[in-house]
Amino acid sequence: MTSLSRSGRLTRNNIPVDAVSKLSQIQWREFDIFDRTSENRAKLAELLGDADAVVHSLGAATEAVPGYKKVVNSRIDSLGPVLGQIVCDKLRSPDGNPLEKKPTGASNSEESALEKLNFESAKILADEFAAAVKGENASTKDAAAATSASRPFVYISADEQHAISDEYIRTKRLAEHYVGTRPELRGVYLRPGFMVDSKTGAGASLCDSTVRDGLGMLFKTRERVLGGPAVLDVRDVAAAAIEAVADPLVQGPIGLSALKKYKDSM
Repeated sequence: MTSLSRSGRLTRNNIPVDAVSKLSQIQWREFDIFDRTSENRAKLAELLGDADAVVHSLGAATEAVPGYKKVVNSRIDSLGPVLGQIVCDKLRSPDGNPLEKKPTGASNSEESALEKLNFESAKILADEFAAAVKGENASTKDAAAATSASRPFVYISADEQHAISDEYIRTKRLAEHYVGTRPELRGVYLRPGFMVDSKTGAGASLCDSTVRDGLGMLFKTRERVLGGPAVLDVRDVAAAAIEAVADPLVQGPIGLSALKKYKDSM
């Protein structure tokens, strides 16, 4: 298994003990999907040529709150400095003074950022993977196998019930639709809601937990008491992705309720 990211490394510090050995078997590679130079495209083509499947998990929920990922992954007891740095970075930016009037349509920057991360990244990856599959099929001697062969492309999408904005869902659905237009690929679109890692937050006090863990506790309480949308563990979504890759009959969108049933059946 190979993981591609801009950092090329595992960035989380609080890794559960039972996951260390598994994570050490992954090849961590530095890669920028938006670098469209011939050298970078050749590197991606080489990686995808040997790939049995692709799982796309790049994306963002909002760009309206700068640095929100840093916030949700920070420990609750260390939020002060983190928030302070984000505010200072925002104020130093050219359009960062909240006291200045912003032109109507300032939200266009968020729209373009979400479309780039949620849709364009998936489009680029789908195109390159489809080209690799098409090239391999063209070289096979079995014409019937070549025309029927397709490779799984699992896209981590989102369920509307936990959506932060309409734009977020719109860009996710755009990506789903585009992957579905590539006959070389078997598109599978997992649509979880809010996700937590139960291993990192297990047994920890609220102050020792991350903001994501704290929100997960609140959402899980709401789910139990009020019957709100299901909160899934990232491990359960990962297991569903592996199952989707392995089962050639799985295709199309897999909604939150179906993911919840899958988790309960394990």
